[in-house]
Amino acid sequence: MRIVGNSFVIGGGINYTTGRVEVCHAGAWGAICGQAGAGEPSPYGDDSDATALLVCRLYYGRQDQVNAVVLPPDSTSFPPWPEGLQFVLSDLVCGENDQTLSDCDRSDWGQVPSECSPENAFAVRCTYNPWS
Repeated sequence: MRIVGNSFVIGGGINYTTGRVEVCHAGAWGAICGQAGAGEPSPYGDDSDATALLVCRLYYGRQDQVNAVVLPPDSTSFPPWPEGLQFVLSDLVCGENDQTLSDCDRSDWGQVPSECSPENAFAVRCTYNPWS
């Protein structure tokens, strides 16, 4: 399975450019768990910045003048977890050469560690500065 196109939203944050990264698969929206499996490196490590930057570049439709910040798993800037929202992916890790979310390494659809909880949702803050 692949992420087809760039079917994602940034949701559940304090504004439209800050929040959980949610993807659409088979007509249903779900969150991405950032929790790595036991003994594996955390997606919040070195590659998280590249993953967040790709999400933000795709969100704004630009390759330049875009900045991204990975929000910590325990961020308090989110409203309560929406009823019915489930995790559909985990461990999304994009490299600097990836052009779409489909290019990134990730778990198989629905293969999410049981330890995933709302605090583990992969979340970003995107900014665009046309004057930089």
